[in-house]
Amino acid sequence: MKFSLNGISILLVLLSFVYSLYICYLCFNNVFDGAKLKYNSHQQLVVLKVEEDSLAEYAGLKKGDILLEIDGKTISKKKEPAESLLSGVYSVTVKRGTEVIGINTRETFLGYDIFFVFVIPVIFYLLCLFCIFFILKSNKSSKLFSSTFLF
Repeated sequence: MKFSLNGISILLVLLSFVYSLYICYLCFNNVFDGAKLKYNSHQQLVVLKVEEDSLAEYAGLKKGDILLEIDGKTISKKKEPAESLLSGVYSVTVKRGTEVIGINTRETFLGYDIFFVFVIPVIFYLLCLFCIFFILKSNKSSKLFSSTFLF
């Protein structure tokens, strides 16, 4: 019984670590996720909708923006589907009304908001892993269930 609880606890810790890495990957590689794009009659790529509280809204995209450049490259006319153009993108240049705005998400990576969105949760996650490790290291059988429950 003791081995199975240790094994389950270690498996859960490893799975949660892999899942956390996957979430971080999604957050940093799909920073414009949540924006629905479509080509208009002038063959321009237009933002039709930005989902509320999405990464695209956080990055600064707004409904009605016309995309001019993606990662410094001008957009070619309808070569790729509009849905796949913003995956893995870090900067876009948009035309909003009469002004041209550059949105570079690499600059906002160390911004104030990312501290609360990413840094603090990661610190608490690592602190929990640290506590679980020391609870598992104690060889009292009553503590083993608490480490599984803590996780």
